[in-house]
Amino acid sequence: MVVKSRKKVLCGKTYHFSSKFGTIHFTINFDDNNNPIEVFIRSKKNGTDIHGFTESIARLISISIQHNVPIEAIIKQLKGINTGDIIHYENLTCFSIPDAIARILEKEISNNKK
Repeated sequence: MVVKSRKKVLCGKTYHFSSKFGTIHFTINFDDNNNPIEVFIRSKKNGTDIHGFTESIARLISISIQHNVPIEAIIKQLKGINTGDIIHYENLTCFSIPDAIARILEKEISNNKK
């Protein structure tokens, strides 16, 4: 299995949105072809379950991307998860942190295809 390599310096985008758990910071770093290569998700509540939850999702997304799982498959698994935590980001209405992550990833890859 070929694993995507990571350069020492990457370009990325960080999104901020509010949830019932506080502000969530979602960073997507891109490879030279402007494809996602890794993500980071941080909550402001270090040491809490939500911090562990968001960090674990980010690690799983990143390792999946690096092992050539199509980003569309990752989005499909996360999109639509509903925890009752309504999150408004720009013109998106999301139903959980994973749903917000999926919709932002989807927006990014659709922008990259233009």
